[in-house]
Amino acid sequence: MNQESPIFAKAYDLLGWLLPATAKFPRQQRFVLARQIEEAAFAFHRAILRAASRRGRGLAEADLQLATLRIYLRLACDLRFYSLRQYEHAARLVDELGRLVGGWKRKVADPLAATTASRGRGAGAGPRPARRVVEQQPDQPPDGEPEQQHAGQPEQQHRVPLRE
Repeated sequence: MNQESPIFAKAYDLLGWLLPATAKFPRQQRFVLARQIEEAAFAFHRAILRAASRRGRGLAEADLQLATLRIYLRLACDLRFYSLRQYEHAARLVDELGRLVGGWKRKVADPLAATTASRGRGAGAGPRPARRVVEQQPDQPPDGEPEQQHAGQPEQQHRVPLRE
């Protein structure tokens, strides 16, 4: 995975947003919770860089760091070091990073499936499982049986125009 992938850009954006936001924490917490949040974010960034150099191996570490970061961000919001709006923004970024890591893990686990899924329905997409096609038959009774009213179906009513 190259360094221009969306996961690296999103991780960079997260770091760019987190560092100034944690600098605004109360002085006591800048060296406790703010530091933990920053370390988890940097550890996540290091883990995805390491995974890229190892062709996807080590993504479990990135996933763990992202889960840790989620917890710390939630704690910071609960302690009111972030506003709800700031937390929503951070949670959105972290959620998107989680989806990107998950997609990367699936791609590494089954490279053939990931390449065919990314190509979509176009030519060269490879074999697809057969679909079962069921044709809808008109409502006709089987040969030799008289027409019967099926349970649950109302009787057909003839409409008669009303005269004024």
